[in-house]
Amino acid sequence: LYGQAIFGYSRAIDDNPEYAYFYVIRGSASLKTGEHELAINDYNTSITIDPGIAETYINRGNVYAEKNQYESAIQDYQKAIELDPNLDLAYLNLGVIYEAQELNEHAVKYYSSAIEINPMNAKAYSNRANLNHILGKYDLAIKDYNKAIEFNPDAAVLYSNRGYVHLVRLGHEIKGCLDLQRACKLGECEYYDAAVQRDDC
Repeated sequence: LYGQAIFGYSRAIDDNPEYAYFYVIRGSASLKTGEHELAINDYNTSITIDPGIAETYINRGNVYAEKNQYESAIQDYQKAIELDPNLDLAYLNLGVIYEAQELNEHAVKYYSSAIEINPMNAKAYSNRANLNHILGKYDLAIKDYNKAIEFNPDAAVLYSNRGYVHLVRLGHEIKGCLDLQRACKLGECEYYDAAVQRDDC
C-alpha cells in the first residue's frame, strides 16, 4: 500500500518539514511505485537538510543504478561508506555496479569487503561465487556457494549453480547431480533437465 504510505509520509513532512528522515522513507516508497524522479527529489531534500545519513546515499545510489547511471551510483555508495565504513550493503551494491560493467575483479573485491564486514551476507557470497565461476576459480566458487547455502538453505538457484560447477566444471558427477536434483525439487530444473538429456545424471 505504497500510495497510502506516501500520503502518510507527506502529512508527516507537512508537520515536520525539517526532519530529514521522513524524506528518505517517502523516497523509498516512491521508488517502489516506479517514481524515480520523485524518489531522487526526496533524497536530495534529505541530504540538503542532513547530509550525514548514510542510508540516503545508499537509496539514491540504488535509483541511479536502476537508471544505469553507474558513476552517480558509485559516488553515492562511496559517500555512504565514508559516513559509515561498516555498512556492508554499500560494498555489496558497489560490487553489483562493477559486475554490471563486467569489471569482475573490482566486483569480487567489493563482495569480499562486504563479507569481511558481515560474514553472514549470503548475497555477497552468492554473487562472489558466480564471479569466481566466471573467472575459472571453481574451488573458490564452490566454497562461496557452500556459505551462501548455509545462510539460505532453500534457495534453489544456489544448488543449481553449485551443481553445475561440480558436474560440468569439476567433473564431480555425484555431487553435481545431487545438487541439481535438490534444485529441481525446489523449483529450479533447467540445469538438471539439461544434465538428464545429456545422460549425465
